[in-house]
Amino acid sequence: YYEKATSLIHDLIKHQPDQLIYLHTEIEIDLASGRLSEAQEKVTEMLRKSPNNYPLLVLHSEGLMKARKYEQSAEVLKLLCRTRPEDPNVWYRLAEVNGLAGNIAGVHKARAEYFILVGAFDQARKQLTRASNLLRSDFKQSAIIRQRLRDLAAIENGVMKL
Repeated sequence: YYEKATSLIHDLIKHQPDQLIYLHTEIEIDLASGRLSEAQEKVTEMLRKSPNNYPLLVLHSEGLMKARKYEQSAEVLKLLCRTRPEDPNVWYRLAEVNGLAGNIAGVHKARAEYFILVGAFDQARKQLTRASNLLRSDFKQSAIIRQRLRDLAAIENGVMKL
């Protein structure tokens, strides 16, 4: 299955070597077939040419996650969260990777952002409260979460007025 897909995509790349969708697909095939190092080499090379490319960064984080480099994958996703803060998919992926990395507070914070973006405000509040309980001794993080809870209340009030 993967051999056939690889053969087909290589034929397409041979005829159109600059077609990004073909190169992206080749990396997806590598990831799916377990050729993680090949996929990461290709992603790294493409990111040198286009460092802020969203699909490439998602593939990069996915490759790192599959290679069990969870903290590195989370760092890539945190970068995406800063550049695409209103993309629920990025927050969802970050929550998943944080869980695999054992960063439970990070799971709750990322889930909260995801729930805010999809309008599940009660769930967001629960996640922020859980994160706050875990980070009680971290003054800076506690302050950030308290502010986010105030932001959430303002968002809810704004939605209720619509």
